[in-house]
Amino acid sequence: MARLENPAVSRIIGHEIVRKHFGYWPNFHDAVITETIFKVNSPSLPTATFLIESCETLNEVEAGYYKQVKHCEIKLQFVGIQKMVCSFDHQPVIFDLSFEESGGFIECFIGSSAKDAFIVAEKVIVKSLTPTKQ
Repeated sequence: MARLENPAVSRIIGHEIVRKHFGYWPNFHDAVITETIFKVNSPSLPTATFLIESCETLNEVEAGYYKQVKHCEIKLQFVGIQKMVCSFDHQPVIFDLSFEESGGFIECFIGSSAKDAFIVAEKVIVKSLTPTKQ
């Protein structure tokens, strides 16, 4: 059965890079935020950039663990931040990362091990996707 497409994802600049790598837009379950960069200096718009280590987990067990493929690092940038609430722990593991459209903005909800995060931004950009070997 085909996955239902979220229309807010199509507003993410560079979303095609992620879709090409995975074959779909993932929910980032068990992905890890490994780096965060905040920029708030004028005249540029406030930005937050997250480096996320992700992969696809298959419904196939190998050596007692679910098999993982398509390992990569994704750099996701939020530009023109209107509101942001984040909390981090020693290794923020993502349970779910979802997007919605709201009044011309993109809202991002990140359910994570470090508490939930919420970002409202003018735009979201996939800055890069780098396959990694694991």
